[in-house]
Amino acid sequence: MKKFRNYYLSVLAIASLGFLTSCGDDEEIEPEERPTIEFIGGSGFTSGDRTVPAGEEITTKVTAKSGQSDTNLERFTIKVAVNGATAATLFDTTDLKGESFEYTARFFTQGVAGTSVFTYTIEDNKGRTTDKSYTITTTSTNTGAAINTFSTQLFGSFNNPNPSFFATSTGTRYYRNTAPQNASKIDFVYFYGATNAATIAAPSDNSFGTGANQISSLGVHNWSTRNATNFKTVALTATGFDAITTDAGITSAYAAGTNTNPATRASSLTPGTVMGFKTAAGKEGLLKVVTVSGTENGTITIDVKVQK
Repeated sequence: MKKFRNYYLSVLAIASLGFLTSCGDDEEIEPEERPTIEFIGGSGFTSGDRTVPAGEEITTKVTAKSGQSDTNLERFTIKVAVNGATAATLFDTTDLKGESFEYTARFFTQGVAGTSVFTYTIEDNKGRTTDKSYTITTTSTNTGAAINTFSTQLFGSFNNPNPSFFATSTGTRYYRNTAPQNASKIDFVYFYGATNAATIAAPSDNSFGTGANQISSLGVHNWSTRNATNFKTVALTATGFDAITTDAGITSAYAAGTNTNPATRASSLTPGTVMGFKTAAGKEGLLKVVTVSGTENGTITIDVKVQK
């Protein structure tokens, strides 16, 4: 009996050793790791929940890394959900190639009191994602002056039966036969170009004339006054545009914008695009593209908000 008992214990010991060895092998297999994304703190950077005045610019610096050495980062997106609404995409790129990524984002908050949840998401080439969010609470700023709002203004391009022009001071739309005698009031001319696509230009823009690649059919080059409207690219979403109720939001967006090239022309416009502008009379404003239809004989519809 003693010999049998010793043999039985030895078998158990061997079996246990095999079990432990098997467990050890499993533990050596590293689990697949998701990419990481972090907000960089410091002066001037938003890296967590904040309360700020409506219409204020926020800046966030983001760094991301792949979770494993054999994976690359593939996609980076930024979305914002305003006042509980469905999130809208602010930035989306798939032009990522390496194991790390860095980006500095600058956005204006909504122009009224409320909450906006900003979500930053990184994805690797194996489809694994990681996101990080913060909430911006905006406080009301009814200290700005009143503005004029002109909604859903329709303009025809130069080959449209009704090519049209716009005066931002009154919201009046003029046509080919009435534009020349009202030239001093007109700030926008719309056309769809072969290179610049949907374009809103100042009457002073050099797109209008009788030279090569210029537009002569509108007659703008013959007007007695050709106002020089200045356009800027602004970091404002369509939702942010809709929320602006005073000139405080307009002036902050325009001040932080970048002049288009040339500054007398806003080109390649698509639905949802928001542009800043300043008229020859010194009034600052914003325009939002609602629709673009057709090409040289087509139309564009825009909403406009401008200082009184």
